[in-house]
Amino acid sequence: MKYREQYEAFKKLSIQQGISKLVQLNQALPFGCSVPPSRIDRWLNNLLTLPDGFSTQRRYVNRFKLGADPEFIFCQGGERVNASAFYLAQGLAFGMDNNGRLTEIRPWPSRSALEVTASILTTLRWLALLHPDTLPYSWAAGAFLIGDCLGGHVHFGRKRPNRDIEVKALDAIDDELIAIRAYPQAEVIRRRQGDGRNHPYGLPGDIRLQRHGYEYRTFPSWLDSPELAFLTITLSKLVVHNPSLAQGYIPLLGYERHIQRIKNLLSYYKDVDDDARLALMLISRKMPVHIGGDFKGRWGISPEVFTVPKITFVPSCIQAPQECAEELMNALLNKAPLVMKVPAITWKPLNPPDDYMMTIFKVNTLGAKGLGEMVWDICNHKNFNLIFSNVRDELRHGAYFSFPQKFTEILPIGWQKFCKGRITSHFDDNKTIYSTEKGRENMSECRRLLLETVLPFWKIGDVKPDSWAQWQSTLRSSKGRSRFAGEVLLGDIGDLPFKFN
Repeated sequence: MKYREQYEAFKKLSIQQGISKLVQLNQALPFGCSVPPSRIDRWLNNLLTLPDGFSTQRRYVNRFKLGADPEFIFCQGGERVNASAFYLAQGLAFGMDNNGRLTEIRPWPSRSALEVTASILTTLRWLALLHPDTLPYSWAAGAFLIGDCLGGHVHFGRKRPNRDIEVKALDAIDDELIAIRAYPQAEVIRRRQGDGRNHPYGLPGDIRLQRHGYEYRTFPSWLDSPELAFLTITLSKLVVHNPSLAQGYIPLLGYERHIQRIKNLLSYYKDVDDDARLALMLISRKMPVHIGGDFKGRWGISPEVFTVPKITFVPSCIQAPQECAEELMNALLNKAPLVMKVPAITWKPLNPPDDYMMTIFKVNTLGAKGLGEMVWDICNHKNFNLIFSNVRDELRHGAYFSFPQKFTEILPIGWQKFCKGRITSHFDDNKTIYSTEKGRENMSECRRLLLETVLPFWKIGDVKPDSWAQWQSTLRSSKGRSRFAGEVLLGDIGDLPFKFN
C-alpha cells in the first residue's frame, strides 16, 4: 500500500483529536498533507462506517489475559450492610474484601473482554442463588458510597518492560470515561480525597504488581451495568496492547469530541478484534453512563425462587458457560433483556466427600490478607477442629505457621524435615493454627506445607473418603510409637481437640 504510513498516521491523529468530519481534519493539518483528498475521504468514511455482523471465528488482538475484581456494597435506606454480615469470605469467585465491608467479584481470566464480563454475570447469578439473603438489599457500585471507596480493578497477564507506558495509556482511558460522564465525577473526586483514614484511592497510575502481571486500580467500580463493565475492560485491553494509541491526546472541547475519540479508538480495531467491534456497535447506539442505585436489575438479577443443587464448594473464579456469553452478547448488541436463571455449572466437584468440610468455613478471613486465597479449595475432616487465625507479625524463626504443641507431638517422627523450618509450635492453646501475613506472600510454599507434607488438609479434587483414616495411621502415640493402618489413636494427648472415631 503506497500510503500505508500516512494511513496509520491518519488513524492515530483521528483518535487523538476525536475527528469525525473533514473540516476537523483540515483544522488539525493547517498546512495540508501529500495524500490526495479523495483518498482522505475514503479513509474517513471507512473509519466512521459501523461494522456489520461478526465472523464465525473469534478474533482478539491481545495475547495476554484479562481479569478483574470490581467491588460493590449492599445497602438499605442509605445504610451499608457489611459483606461479612452474610458470611462471605475472601478468596472465592464472590466474597468480601479484606476490610469485610465491600463485596468483590473475581471473574474467570480470558483474552476476551466479553468472556470476562460474561463470567461476572455468571458469578453475580451464583451469588444471588447461593446467598438469597442478599437480595432484599440494594447492590450498588460507583466510586464513593456511604463512606467507602470502591474500585473496579482490571488485571493484565502481562510483564512487559514498558509497563509505565501502558499505565499512562490506562490513565488516558480513565480520563476519557470521566469526561464523558461514564463514571460519576463527584464520587471520583471524593474517592481521590480519601476514606475515613485519609487514604486516597483511584489516583492516576495506581497499580499493584501480581504474580500474573499487574492490576490497574485507578478505575472506580464499573459494575453499574454490563455495558459499562464491558466497555471499560475492552478499552483497557486495547490501550495496553498498543499504548501509542492513547498518546498525544489533546484537550477537547465538547462532549461529542470525547465520544468520537473513543469511537475512533474502537474503530481502529473493529476488523481485527471482536471485543472492539462489539463495543463500537454498542456505543454507536448509546454510550453507557453511570446510573447509580441498585444495579441488580440491569444485570438481570431478580429474587425469583429456583431449585439449586447442593453446593458447598465455590471456586476462586467461575468460567461462564457458552450460552451465558451468547446471552450477554445479544444483550449488548440488540438490547435483549438479561433474565435471571440458574447457570450451567462449569466447575467440579461441588462438595467434598461426606464427613469432610471446606476449610474456609472455619477461617475468619476478615482483615487477613491472603488467608482466603490460601485455603479456598482446601478441605479437612469434620473431626479436625483446629482453626486458622491470622497474625500480622512474623512467628518465631520466620515460620509461616505455628501449630499447637500437643498436635505436633503426635505427628510422625522426622516430620520437620518436610517443612524446612516453616512450621513451629506454640503453647497458647490447643485449637489455633497461626498463619502469618508475611508468610502468605509466598503463597505457593504455604500451600505446599498444608497439602504436601504431614498435615491433614487436602485439595477438594484430591481428597478421598479414607484420606482421614490414612492420615491417622501415620501418627504416633504419646510414647512415640508409630501407629499403623486400622488402629485408633488413643493415649495421653490431653485435651487435643480431635474426635477420633
